[in-house]
Amino acid sequence: MQANPAGMPLLTFVVLTQPLVIAGVVDENEACLCVFDIDRTLTGRQGSAGIDCPRDKTVEGVWDAAYSGGVFTLSELSVQGLSSTFCGSCYLGVCSAGGASGSGSEERAYLEEHVLVTGPQQQLAQRLPSAKAWSRSGQVDSPFVVYQQEIVDDRGVFTCADVAARLPAYEEVLPTPAPTLTSTPPPMPAPTPAPTPAPTPAPT
Repeated sequence: MQANPAGMPLLTFVVLTQPLVIAGVVDENEACLCVFDIDRTLTGRQGSAGIDCPRDKTVEGVWDAAYSGGVFTLSELSVQGLSSTFCGSCYLGVCSAGGASGSGSEERAYLEEHVLVTGPQQQLAQRLPSAKAWSRSGQVDSPFVVYQQEIVDDRGVFTCADVAARLPAYEEVLPTPAPTLTSTPPPMPAPTPAPTPAPTPAPT
């Protein structure tokens, strides 16, 4: 990706401004950050586990206030575990327009302990407990950010969300796509007619 506009790297402060000395996991030259939306990305639609989404999982006793509300439901991605994906070697962040059911909620606690878990993230949290803290838009001082629209960064950051309409935000940092070839070639110009020879004069 090309360099992004100034001021965009809002969520990268933990990973990119701190010395990364975590032996055997990742070093400062290989660090990456996976940033996840919450609703319908880490979570599934409430009540979807079973027939609609057989690989989703309901977490009984935990409330999810997103949309119309309901029992907290893990998406297939969260059930599988982030550590089993390529993000398993990355630090983790959250950038969600929702609030993950609010400060001190059981949903946030469950996400911290059971979903937002990778080796690098856990080791970072041991040294820096705020690596598992929550912030909100306008007061960002930790990697889990709520009430914030998605942003774009280009330095080893992978963003995972559920709404395709957000993709145009990447147009400023992605290379310009190659021109589309048309299936029908343009018409060839009409051939120029050969000049008519002058008549030969009759003998006298």
